[in-house]
Amino acid sequence: MDRQEESRKKENSERSYGDDDDIREISDRFETFNRWLALIDEISELCKQGWDEIWEMPITQFFTYLSYSRWKAERQNKTI
Repeated sequence: MDRQEESRKKENSERSYGDDDDIREISDRFETFNRWLALIDEISELCKQGWDEIWEMPITQFFTYLSYSRWKAERQNKTI
């Protein structure tokens, strides 16, 4: 192994990829985005529309559908 390779290996092993706070922030952003996708999917199934239509829907309409979906789920859980 020549000196360049040794130097490269040492440099790669010492490279920092971020501290725990950075990793936690990225993880939180990823989880938040995935929650939004899950909500879009839930409303898409409820309305029988594609994701594009749901994505372009006014936010008040989206939240109305979401509220209805949650109410419906709670009501079904109570009757079971």
